[in-house]
Amino acid sequence: MRTMGAPTRVRVRVPHNVSNVLSAPSRAAVAEAPFVPSVPIFPPAWGAEVVSSNIVGYQKVTLASQFTLIGSQFLNVGTGVKDLQEFVTDSTMPGLDADNNYAFQTEIRLWDGYNYDTYGWDPDGDPNTPNSDHKWVDDYLNVIENVSMGVGTAAWIKVPASTEATLTVSGEVPEGTTTSVAIHSGFNLLSNPFPVATDIQSIQPSAEIPGLDAENNYAFQTEIRVWDGYNYDTYGWDPDGDPNVPNSDHKWVDDYLNVVNVTIPMGHGFWIKTTENGSVTFSK
Repeated sequence: MRTMGAPTRVRVRVPHNVSNVLSAPSRAAVAEAPFVPSVPIFPPAWGAEVVSSNIVGYQKVTLASQFTLIGSQFLNVGTGVKDLQEFVTDSTMPGLDADNNYAFQTEIRLWDGYNYDTYGWDPDGDPNTPNSDHKWVDDYLNVIENVSMGVGTAAWIKVPASTEATLTVSGEVPEGTTTSVAIHSGFNLLSNPFPVATDIQSIQPSAEIPGLDAENNYAFQTEIRVWDGYNYDTYGWDPDGDPNVPNSDHKWVDDYLNVVNVTIPMGHGFWIKTTENGSVTFSK
């Protein structure tokens, strides 16, 4: 129990578990929650640091068997916004299964706020179509166009079971020490826009994003959910803090409203769920 003067802020919350989320990623509409994969998912295995020359950097990522949640942390050289087709610059990911009606062996699943858009990796391409190799394609094997992987977003990449593959992402390292990413009411799949590990407290929602609901046992109105390979660790946004604890305002807190000390690894995506439109600002 934690007290804060008057009134006392005490809360018992139902844990986030498999019973209130989907059992597997789906192409169907998802209205209430992100999925819990049917197999353990671990953060992508990134190198220890970004290799860069001036403002250009790259990272090689080792994909675990099945699903990996990977963040987008580089800009496209010259144009800024990174197109989906420019997200992967090199990989050993398996392509289409020619013996099984060209089924996807490697998928990328992008969350649009309501559904997962799923595309397959085609390293070979159409021999009659120039520059169609090493592309993401739709169910009809058409090369995907005009889909971006903006800095600060994230996606699931799925490879076959018992498969170890790598991919390389590269581009311009974002300049400055802060970057803002728009979020909307509902679930947002995000990542740190900088290619470094993230202190959760450096993720600061804008003023429009609500905090705790004082009329509903201080329930979280804005949550961050971080996957640890087996479960989601869930924390709530508290812009007001404990009046008896200095510097406790504008912090992420646990179920007992204690300020948390959590580091999100480099390249690891996470969810933010909220009830209003606004933005979050990342600092490095």
